[in-house]
Amino acid sequence: MVNTIWSKAKIAFVISDCLMEKPLDMAKSARSNDQRLLGVLTSRHDPDNAIHIYLVNSIENLSAGGGSYPNSEPEPASFVQWYGNDHANGRAWAHELGSSDEP
Repeated sequence: MVNTIWSKAKIAFVISDCLMEKPLDMAKSARSNDQRLLGVLTSRHDPDNAIHIYLVNSIENLSAGGGSYPNSEPEPASFVQWYGNDHANGRAWAHELGSSDEP
């Protein structure tokens, strides 16, 4: 789905690695902040030159279905909440790959 959407711009994404992470090691009450959530996820590995997109289970009280932070530390990262099907998740991922917090 992501590559179908981005094909109009002649851009294709390739997944080089995919892994299942351990459950979030943060209190459920602290999961309503998108950037804090990404901070916990990105702290699980060393920074590199890859685009990291985290597919997370639905999180109660999270303000967005996904988020992108291209200028976050230690590296750019995005997350998408699981919508329940590949089509919806692909559309959300395509959106996050094109999102930016730049004006």
